[in-house]
Amino acid sequence: RKNPLVLAALIAVMFSVLTCFQFHVYPIRQFAAWAVRKARGRGPDDENSDVMYFGRSLTRWLDMASALLSVAVIILIAVVI
Repeated sequence: RKNPLVLAALIAVMFSVLTCFQFHVYPIRQFAAWAVRKARGRGPDDENSDVMYFGRSLTRWLDMASALLSVAVIILIAVVI
């Protein structure tokens, strides 16, 4: 930890893992948002006519919930396996 080269390498690996994590989660999140919209019979630009809760549409709340759920599942898989 006292060697700056080792610290720089550790930070680089952490950034690389974070970047890979983002590229794995984003398509899952997109698919979940699409599946929720299809199940609710809504199109991609129907947020304005959707039910609003706390200033955000229900579609957006479900998108955020599915994103958090997908991250939780991926972290669970990473920790368990």
